[in-house]
Amino acid sequence: MSTTTMKQFWVIAVVVGWLAGALDATRSSGQAVQPQYLPLGSISATPTVCATNAATSATCYSMTETCPNTDLISGQIAVATPAGSPAGTIVLIGGKPIGAYFGAETGAGSADQFANSFLGLASPAASPGFNTVQATWSTDPGTASASGAYPNNMRAAWCRGATLIRWAYDHVHLDNLNKGFCVMAHSEGGCFGAEALTYYGAYQYVDFFLGSTTPVCGDFYKGCTCTSGCSNTICTGDSFSYKMPAGSTSYPATWLGAGTCQANSGAGPLYQGDAAVEIESSLDNPAGATFTFPQTSVHTYQAYQSDEEPAQAMFWLNQLTVMGGGGPTTSCYSGSVSDGEAWWTTNGTTPTTAYTTAVNDMIASCVPNH
Repeated sequence: MSTTTMKQFWVIAVVVGWLAGALDATRSSGQAVQPQYLPLGSISATPTVCATNAATSATCYSMTETCPNTDLISGQIAVATPAGSPAGTIVLIGGKPIGAYFGAETGAGSADQFANSFLGLASPAASPGFNTVQATWSTDPGTASASGAYPNNMRAAWCRGATLIRWAYDHVHLDNLNKGFCVMAHSEGGCFGAEALTYYGAYQYVDFFLGSTTPVCGDFYKGCTCTSGCSNTICTGDSFSYKMPAGSTSYPATWLGAGTCQANSGAGPLYQGDAAVEIESSLDNPAGATFTFPQTSVHTYQAYQSDEEPAQAMFWLNQLTVMGGGGPTTSCYSGSVSDGEAWWTTNGTTPTTAYTTAVNDMIASCVPNH
């Protein structure tokens, strides 16, 4: 399908619904796809005005998304195409992706530069450029059911990111096995990408995953209950604490609505029932998980900082065997003075050499592997 035809396709409302288990094709490599993962949801999309930090010349769509055992949620998708034939497609999901695209919500400068670099419009520029797909939601997509209609299980909530990634693969990338299909995700958004790979079968079509200060959802139970020796080693031997913050700002409290990480505040154990849902929602939970991605590369860029995100990420990263038979590649940089998670800038506005390194990494690594 040509770029012109694709754009015409977007003019009408698009309603896409499927079950992940229906993906039972055999890839060009002869690899049989086994439908053993969680079901995806559905997305409907209609044209709208773009939110903050959409890529240059993007066409934007209001989306309504449904997933099993979650509230209906709205949001926005920005789709941009490069001049000429694209080299592939890159999906970008930001941290706390509410109301603005990748980077805008962190106060860390114009992170839409990532999308523009991938399009070939900013330095370092991809040539040829890639299609880019950006997503944001109107409310916190990590909360499965703010209405209380369903239990707040994060595994169910992560279906939203997994559905968005599959939607981009089907309707922007057009299921093209001859070009790279890749995901870059930051902070909370990295949980969407990691969960999609591990529990929703995305490792069967995502060629490269670049995680940015993520995933924070490695092991919620250990993060809430550990009282001593609570650290993981990242990069060159540096150890960081994986303890979740206590109180109402903790991720389990925000996303699960199930009390707080009280063990860390000295207030006693978790509320009864919290432990089970925190274990179930953690990325290192082996139940239903796939930790071997034979045709997917995984690189993460972690920010040296005092909070728990890089250390939490290691619970997942240490489980993985990726393309080539080894583990993922992890690099560490100092964070921004305005946002400790933003390793791509030190002053909140100007990209650093780390930005250039990561962009060139994506450009070189987003190649067809399936």
